[in-house]
Amino acid sequence: MPGLSVLEIIEMVVDFLRGDKSTLSACATVSKLWLTRARYHLFRTVQIVIRDPQWNLESASNFFSTTPSICSPVQHIHIRAARVMKLPMIGMDDMVGVWPVPQNGADLRQICRLLQSFPNALSMDLEGVYMELSPKMLAVHMNTLVSPSLRKLTVREVLMPSAAFACVFNLTNIFTELDDLSLVNLLFDTAGVVAGLDRPPPWGGDFKVSSLLLRHVSGLLSLLPHTAFRNVRQLDIPMLSLLIPDAARFLIPLYDTLEQLTLAVGQFGLNDIAKNSFELTLCSRLHTLTFIQTGKAVEPALAILFLANVNACLRLAPSHLHNDGVLIRGKHGLPGAKKALTMLDGNNKFGLKIPYILLTNGGGVSEEAKAADLTSIIGHEIDPSRVILAHTVLKAAASKFADDPILVLGGKNDEVRKVAESYGFKQVYTSLDVLAWNPSAWPFVSLNEEERRTAKPADFSQISLRAALVFHDPRHWSLDIQLLCDMILSDGIIGGPCVNPSGEQAEDGIELVFCNPDLLWKSDFPQTRLGQGAFREAFQSVFMNLTGATYPYLQLGKPTKPTYDYAKRILLDQLSRDTPEVSQPTPQVYMVGDNPESDIAGANHAGWKSLLVRTGVYDPARGPPTHSPTHEVEDVEEAVALAIDMEAGSVSVNQNC
Repeated sequence: MPGLSVLEIIEMVVDFLRGDKSTLSACATVSKLWLTRARYHLFRTVQIVIRDPQWNLESASNFFSTTPSICSPVQHIHIRAARVMKLPMIGMDDMVGVWPVPQNGADLRQICRLLQSFPNALSMDLEGVYMELSPKMLAVHMNTLVSPSLRKLTVREVLMPSAAFACVFNLTNIFTELDDLSLVNLLFDTAGVVAGLDRPPPWGGDFKVSSLLLRHVSGLLSLLPHTAFRNVRQLDIPMLSLLIPDAARFLIPLYDTLEQLTLAVGQFGLNDIAKNSFELTLCSRLHTLTFIQTGKAVEPALAILFLANVNACLRLAPSHLHNDGVLIRGKHGLPGAKKALTMLDGNNKFGLKIPYILLTNGGGVSEEAKAADLTSIIGHEIDPSRVILAHTVLKAAASKFADDPILVLGGKNDEVRKVAESYGFKQVYTSLDVLAWNPSAWPFVSLNEEERRTAKPADFSQISLRAALVFHDPRHWSLDIQLLCDMILSDGIIGGPCVNPSGEQAEDGIELVFCNPDLLWKSDFPQTRLGQGAFREAFQSVFMNLTGATYPYLQLGKPTKPTYDYAKRILLDQLSRDTPEVSQPTPQVYMVGDNPESDIAGANHAGWKSLLVRTGVYDPARGPPTHSPTHEVEDVEEAVALAIDMEAGSVSVNQNC
């Protein structure tokens, strides 16, 4: 039976490829048998971990080329060169990450040969790649790498000459079909000028460089067009020979985006920085400066002097707080929740009143009801305008379906109907309405007296439903899955003839929206519980077995872009209303959350700082979080205090004598 099993890491394959020829042959046979027995599964993702600089990528290519039934369905590939090392003289444990060196990175030529076994890949994530190629050869191999089906290419921790990067960017005929090209943590190995970046990218999607580590910076940044690295937020310059008095002019292209700067300074470096600090204050978003001292001990007074100047660009830091697992658990307030909210309201050592919202993937009730519930539990007054539920974003979509019949799922009785109507939807029905109309629609569920009383009379044989909106976690999964399938296959008329057996979505077909992608959530029960994300997977599995394909849908809630865009808009409106004296149009935003998959992933993708608490879904005993937060803290009180301290300006000094 076809399934959705994921082959996450081919550890067995990687390990045996390190051996000699006899070991390779024996283990290859065993692994092929193991993969053949898994022929009934559709592997969507392959992650290959390179553990050794002598790892034979040619043997790997031979292996995968003999298993086309396994490789053909693969849509996502992640190749990671695991054995990388930090550059000398950095002397920090948390410096940007780890960086590949030429002899330990995976050579691009070898990777391209390997990837030819996966002709249908939609996305590739290459981590730890070394691109020491001539422009001509680089073009040849990039043509091989970017297959016609590829839509997203991400290159992380990549070591390349500046000239090679310019060449990659100018391969317009290769990248025109890409939707998204992302370069993360670039390390330029040689000095030079990146040319050809003063125009929009040749592909239709985004071009993102989030951080740079430069070994040689003399003249490089100052000669770049302002648009070259317009998204760079973090810059690290670990060179002993850096002339600090000239550092400010290197930052000119980054004035509007740079948030974190790390400099290696010599014996007199901080004196020179203090003299030039006025220029650095032009970096309007700079909030963290890190010095790596490589000479004598740092004079703290000098650091304080510089901090006083940097504070000229101090701004308020709006915060997002996730409710369940951060402020409350079930019907009980968590330690520090009330104190955290009072700090945001101005009871902190700086006397700052900080705009904040409570962003949650929960719902099923109105924002007013949720605010009242939180106020009662926490003991701190919460205004409904600060509450954004999983389905709050649908307020903006109400006009589209205002006059169309829609089915809303989840919640108790008709509560989600009332919420939808308050948003502006006029013809709203629930699965309980269907069951009251015809109990045979799903004879395994019987309505109780209250459900009958709240059901809305309707003849669904005469109603053409145009959308299904899953507001909250459904109470009767089997009933709701059945009704969703009925709607789609009969083009909106429940109980009508099957007019769409393939389940394809026509241009004016049924629209399906899920408001909460969370697979798990935390309640009073000792273990995490299945959430709406699990319901979505259950529906899609049933639908695939019925039609052979999954059904298109719109996903809202954390960590999706529509939800974060909406939340940011609400925050900025609140900022302009409550603190008109703050002129920063794009202040730093902090997300405090307990779920790495939704809270942290969404915040990182949005470019916010993320603070992961240990009071909810995330359990440190089960290993590191799947998405790395900016900081990991104990609870929400510690998170808010840390965010306020960071936004008041910070200078950290590390010594490497």
